[in-house]
Formats: sequence, structure tokens, C-alpha cells
Amino acid sequence: MKKESNSADDFSYKVENDGIAITGYKGEIKYVVIPSEIDGLPVVAIGNSAFMEKNLINVVIPNSVKTIEGDAFAYNKLTDIVIPDSVEIIGKWAFYYNELSKVVILGSVKIDTAAFMNNPLPESNVEIHGSNVIIGIDAFSCDDITFARYQPRASLDYWS
Repeated sequence: MKKESNSADDFSYKVENDGIAITGYKGEIKYVVIPSEIDGLPVVAIGNSAFMEKNLINVVIPNSVKTIEGDAFAYNKLTDIVIPDSVEIIGKWAFYYNELSKVVILGSVKIDTAAFMNNPLPESNVEIHGSNVIIGIDAFSCDDITFARYQPRASLDYWS
């Protein structure tokens, strides 16, 4: 599996608030490692639909990313994902309709409506390590999950 970051040439991006927001993926590689910086600026956001329908199998998100916007990785073939502790917001339908069988969330995050909807997540294969996680309505709807493992002192809240 690919371990080094993809070239900046593989991505469409824009400068936003002293950081980089990735707006699209032009590469052909199905195992993507998003770089932590492009042009000397940190990659802080994955934009709406940036990686949608690219047939991706695996993606590594760097610890510089704070926001994963709506539909960012929707309609791919991702089998597992680790959300770094830098991520604060996971947008609507961000990982909708993949093949996720494992999700690991390392930090405190707000998970928007239907963010992980329609994945074959089996029971207990969602790990939440953040101390303050807010889960939107139907965030894991239509998945096979019935419960998640989380830190003993984690605060899980639900919002609509």
C-alpha cells in the first residue's frame, strides 16, 4: 500500500484562511495519501465532493485537516478510515456509500447528518477516542452497527 504523500499535482486546491482546502482529486491512484501541506501551507480542509466517485480504496488524512466537508469521500470503495484528532467537523454525507467496515475517530468531532450512512459497518467496528463527540441524526444510518466502542470519559451528544 502507498505510504508517501501524493504529489500536489494530483489535487485541485485553493488557499483559504492561511491554509489549503482541497477541492478535487485529479490523480489515478486508488490508494491516496493526502499531503499535510501544499506550497508551504497546511492542508486544513477537504472540500465538498473533493474525492466523490473516484473509486478510492484507501485514503490517509493528515493530522493538519480540521474540516471534512459534505460528500467529500462519498461513493467510493473505502474499506476503513482513521479520522485524525485534528478533525473538528465531518460534513453531511462525507463518507456516504462506501464499503467501510471500520471507522476510528481519534479526536473530539462534530459528525453531521448521514456522514457515514450506507456502509457495511459491522457491530462494534466504530471506535471513538475523542472526549467530546457530537453525532448528527442518522450519522450511521443503514449501517449494520448497533453500538460503538468509546473512551470511558467520552461525552457523546446527539443533535438534529
